Amino acid sequence: MKVPFYRSLTLILFISIFTASYVLTGCNKDDEMIVSGDVTDVNVNGSLSPTNHTTAQGNLFVTDQNGNPLSITSNDVSAVMTWTSDDPAGTSNGTVTINSVVSQDIAAAITMDYSGSMYSPSTLIPCMVDGVSAYINAMSSNDLAEIIKFSTSVSLVRPFTNNKTDLLTAVQSTANNPSAGSTALYESIYNATNDVSALNSADYLRAVIAFTDGGENASSVTRAQMISQALNYAIPVFTITLLNGVSPDDMKNIADTTGGFAFTVLPDSCNNISNIYTQINNQVNNAYSMSITWPNFEMPAAGTLVTVTVSVTYGSITKSFTKSYVLL
Repeated sequence: MKVPFYRSLTLILFISIFTASYVLTGCNKDDEMIVSGDVTDVNVNGSLSPTNHTTAQGNLFVTDQNGNPLSITSNDVSAVMTWTSDDPAGTSNGTVTINSVVSQDIAAAITMDYSGSMYSPSTLIPCMVDGVSAYINAMSSNDLAEIIKFSTSVSLVRPFTNNKTDLLTAVQSTANNPSAGSTALYESIYNATNDVSALNSADYLRAVIAFTDGGENASSVTRAQMISQALNYAIPVFTITLLNGVSPDDMKNIADTTGGFAFTVLPDSCNNISNIYTQINNQVNNAYSMSITWPNFEMPAAGTLVTVTVSVTYGSITKSFTKSYVLL
């Protein structure tokens, strides 16, 4: 029996819509595919550290102008190493291999600022709590997080766990909040980096998510020590600055240098902070692991300080970032 034309047309339309929906939402566990025509700018950053004399590994983050993850392949990424040398040929082109970490678990050390300025106005701490809670609620079942709270001193209030209930209790409880005081920002990031670096990079994409509304004035470690710690372990630091009378430049530089992204939020627009933390969760879940191999015959001696420029091309847009390290 023939199917009436209008019924056939309805069936075709349904199958087409279902197929398109599957393609758009089935690629990653958290994001939807970004159509190339919608991309007007590209943001790239990442972490990188040497594993031996000719190889470096890290993670790569690629987003569009709105912070949405973009899909790329190894063919879209290039890497050039340079170093100071009497030989004009002080450069080497590496072979880059990237793999999606969409199936890899995430481990994030999250810092929360309880310095004196966070207590006035009284809406600031609830703002921060809402943001961190949004990240925890967005975690996949095997993802890990730890919670660090800081003021003049730094306290680990919940070690790494995938138990969302325990994490939310640690975040939302006021019993474990530090007394209002100064801002040990660098020490909080240093401790967070140290904690997450103890986890195996083969098992987890490791990151730090740092929050503050102020400037550093109380740490027992220097800024250089904090940055060096993150770079040595290839730990990207994502930063959120609550613009409560402080410049975001320091936090932006921390994110740029270590391989993460920087975000800002105004005190009177705290309703957006949950979106920021959810976006960070989406970005780390849709990152890429990256391995770069260099031709041994082109390499300088061990102990040489080298600079690596990683470039990503998406459509007609090419963006780059640089990382420096000492060759093993």
